[in-house]
Amino acid sequence: MSPRSASSRRRRGPLTRERILTTALALADRNGLEALTMRALGDALSVEAMSLYNHVRGKADLLTGLGDLVLGMIEYPAAGGDWREAMRRFARSTWKVTSAHPNVVPLLLGSPSDTPGSSALAEQVLTQLAPAGFPPADAHRIFRLLQSYLLGSALVAQRSPSHPEVRRMVKTLGASGEFPLLHQALVGARRIDARADFEAGIELFIHAIAPNAPPAPRTRRRPIRTRPRPASEPQ
Repeated sequence: MSPRSASSRRRRGPLTRERILTTALALADRNGLEALTMRALGDALSVEAMSLYNHVRGKADLLTGLGDLVLGMIEYPAAGGDWREAMRRFARSTWKVTSAHPNVVPLLLGSPSDTPGSSALAEQVLTQLAPAGFPPADAHRIFRLLQSYLLGSALVAQRSPSHPEVRRMVKTLGASGEFPLLHQALVGARRIDARADFEAGIELFIHAIAPNAPPAPRTRRRPIRTRPRPASEPQ
């Protein structure tokens, strides 16, 4: 390694797993997961690709770590509040993260469910649902369904038709007359608002769960004891 490249590496800081994953995320955001190779990652870090294997075991480990890095960006509300509002805040944070890193969403859909990041994600959601009375097995099912909706919505949002595309659809549907109800639904629509659809879906999800929420445990009120009056005390 030349003195110049060694000096550049010192300025950039030592090679660490965190730095590797952060750089991998930037490459995936810019060029997609297909372009994320160990050689491209080494070039971006100004190191030989073989140096990466001191910190990641291989491409599979790199992708698992990348998925956990993105999952770790999702914010969770503090435990102890209303579970419905907690689900809304969790869902909106997930939307924000997946919107910022759309190229990583397919990786999240196919990533293992037993990584530290995915386990932490599940635990946080269960922490919101357990105080509401949901048994752990029921709460985990809710988490799985919610996760499917959130990641599916992120994929759909990437393919949401633009205003010109909606106009072309309306024109084609109107000319064919084959799908009158669909044509009626889209007439006047400027675009398909993926964010509005997402918010509506979360509300439907919460309202579907709410009737199955166990009643909150009732606290037993201790009876108020009064001190008996002494016989000599005036009435």
